Amino acid sequence: MRAASQAVTLARRAKGAFLGSGALALAACAANRAGPNPEHATIVRTLAAMGAPLTLEVTAVDRPTALRASELAYRAIRDTEARLSTWRTDSELARLNRGEPDREQFLGEDTLEELDRAFGWARQTGGAFHPLSGHWVDLYDLRGAGRWPSPGAHAAALAAMPPAETDPAQLVSAGLPDGIRLEEGAFAKGAALDLALKALAETPGVHGALLDFGGELARFGSAREREVPVAAAEDRGRVAFALQSDAPHVAVTSNAVRGRTVDGRPLGHVIDPRSGLPVNANFSVTVLAQSGLDADALSTALFVLGPEAGLALVESLPGIEALFLSPSTARQPAWSTSSGLSSALLPQ
Repeated sequence: MRAASQAVTLARRAKGAFLGSGALALAACAANRAGPNPEHATIVRTLAAMGAPLTLEVTAVDRPTALRASELAYRAIRDTEARLSTWRTDSELARLNRGEPDREQFLGEDTLEELDRAFGWARQTGGAFHPLSGHWVDLYDLRGAGRWPSPGAHAAALAAMPPAETDPAQLVSAGLPDGIRLEEGAFAKGAALDLALKALAETPGVHGALLDFGGELARFGSAREREVPVAAAEDRGRVAFALQSDAPHVAVTSNAVRGRTVDGRPLGHVIDPRSGLPVNANFSVTVLAQSGLDADALSTALFVLGPEAGLALVESLPGIEALFLSPSTARQPAWSTSSGLSSALLPQ
């Protein structure tokens, strides 16, 4: 356990403020963007992958090196999309979802490792995160306009939900249960950023890089010295906190951007795999970790678990830090954090 008295006090102080709070808007971005060493070259590229905007900022010994490194990072992300995206029909996960034969042959080592890690988080979070959540996405039409399923359809989908202890190796060999499919939305971007940072680290002459992938951050080298601002709940244009952490990966989950209203009822974009119900929470979760896949999966799981259970889990996970932020009528938004961040949050 990494409990610290200051963090426990802050978490308890904020606990009541999470109840009945209003809508939240939270953002994470790079700060302290001081000019690079004049002897170095910095390039910034704005691209797209996995249906999300991608900004790559790379500083290297010269411009050709920075451009080459950015291209290698982007290629790693696009290659991950080609393997994991279920928005396309030719990816490894799409083929696995269709139940194609010879699954062991078309699943690559990276995909098998990523699935193993993703299912590991399903076990550690008690199913609050689960890679086998594709049928919930379909049931609520989360890739479309959104809908509320009938009670019968919901009960059938819940009964078909595999347990959190599901062995991915067995799924590969035996195939997915009927009506169940893999959903990569809560771990694929993180997996892509892991491989992008690996490509940057293996490129000689790269001094630092910051990748913003639809709000998920990956930082390499000198970029890890920057602060990460967290926007206020009631005003996305105002920074409430600056996180001073050198963790290379930052992931955020909230309903601020992707929440919607269907038939007069709020429909959050995150479904609790344990109940099959949308998480219509008004707080956000920011997770800092050594791995992008870990940060991605855990930000979803902690959003499902909520502040109390979520922070209790984080305190048992070495190398993981988390911030829950909720809106408040007061000037200062309510917050609670893992022990590692309690002394690194600088109110702005």
